[in-house]
Amino acid sequence: MRLLILGATGPCGIALIRKALAVHPDYTIVVYARNPQKLPNDIQNNASVTIIQGTLDELDKLEQALEGVDAVISALGPIPFQTTGTPIADFYGRFIDLLYKHNIKRFMPLATPSHRDEHDGKQWKFTTLVTVIRNIAKQHVLRDGRDR
Repeated sequence: MRLLILGATGPCGIALIRKALAVHPDYTIVVYARNPQKLPNDIQNNASVTIIQGTLDELDKLEQALEGVDAVISALGPIPFQTTGTPIADFYGRFIDLLYKHNIKRFMPLATPSHRDEHDGKQWKFTTLVTVIRNIAKQHVLRDGRDR
């Protein structure tokens, strides 16, 4: 089984890779990353991990990453300091077409944390982040006229 993980250099992506390797040691984990040097050494040096460097706009490299893949998990998060456009949403539009092209039927995109869990520690940064995301989401939903 080949599993492609997007957004692999963030905390969630790193945790996903480590968990996949622990639970499924016989899988090949394909990592598609803009900055693979951000991956910890234990992941970079693991024989079960294949790393492909590329950006969300490099469809030829994405096609390379999708070769022989059975499933995709995306932990893509917001792009820091991105103030205009919708790069991740735009990417998903192109990426879903590639999934159909390669006959990949298992795709799990994860979202940014915007809901507190009772097990979350009390950290002002996280609480602020959740509050900001919740307020922005409410504004956009209300502006679009859809129900919450």
